Amino acid sequence: MKQIGLFFALQLLAVAVSAQLQLTGIVKDEKGEPLTGANVVLINTFKGTSTGINGEFSFSNLRKGKYTVVVTF
Repeated sequence: MKQIGLFFALQLLAVAVSAQLQLTGIVKDEKGEPLTGANVVLINTFKGTSTGINGEFSFSNLRKGKYTVVVTF
């Protein structure tokens, strides 16, 4: 009986991990140059970051859905 419970627990863990997504992007100015140090926030979440040297940003462990991204510089 313990083996069956462990099997189902592992199956649920696999589903939870596969439901997490990643959002990545690059922030550029009007000339197409990357913006280093821009603030990137996902509205209605507690997630925020700053862009790297090449204007890149990344959010991980997101649930499937729609997000509003706000960038300030």
